[in-house]
Amino acid sequence: VPPIMFLTYMFIPLSVGMFPHLFQHWLTAKSAKAFKLTVVAHPICIMIVWVPCVLIGLWATGKLPADAPPAAVLAQMVGRLVQDPIIVGLVTAGVLAAIMSSLDSQFLCLGTIFTNDIVLHRAGPKKYSDKQTITIARIFIVVIVSLTYALAMVAKDANVFDLAIWCFSGFSALFPVVFAALYWKRATKQGVVASILGASVTWVYFF
Repeated sequence: VPPIMFLTYMFIPLSVGMFPHLFQHWLTAKSAKAFKLTVVAHPICIMIVWVPCVLIGLWATGKLPADAPPAAVLAQMVGRLVQDPIIVGLVTAGVLAAIMSSLDSQFLCLGTIFTNDIVLHRAGPKKYSDKQTITIARIFIVVIVSLTYALAMVAKDANVFDLAIWCFSGFSALFPVVFAALYWKRATKQGVVASILGASVTWVYFF
């Protein structure tokens, strides 16, 4: 990885603020005081969890064959260390639980954001009943899940590292829009639309 490209990975943490299930919680807070514990504890918890993971990955990279790509370290470690059927079951359950909890939260939040901020915002809160609103949200979630599955099938030969960089880049690309909306008085709706379209075009291109 070229040094300049590696440096751009420093922007990936900005993506956390754009996760739908976190972003939605922040929008519902009545006071900035609600974020005090999150702002202090979140980086500490991330460090406790991620520093050992990163160090293990770095150490394991030195054990890979010379022709093996660094992104293959996870698969190599799982193949060498996870041999016992019980450990395989525990690891698989842990991976699925982590993936399902994040996907579940993001899909549900996207459905809520779509119905409240797009459908009801344009049509008015009284046009649709609660049952109709829930149906619209469910249909939207099914569409998003289907699209996600289709993309996964297209990219099934890609390695996890490349997919992760692509996904987090999409979240990070939304950060300037929110930052400008909060702190730049000259930000306009047209500028926001242009920024999102530009990010979407490059996102599709890099996929």
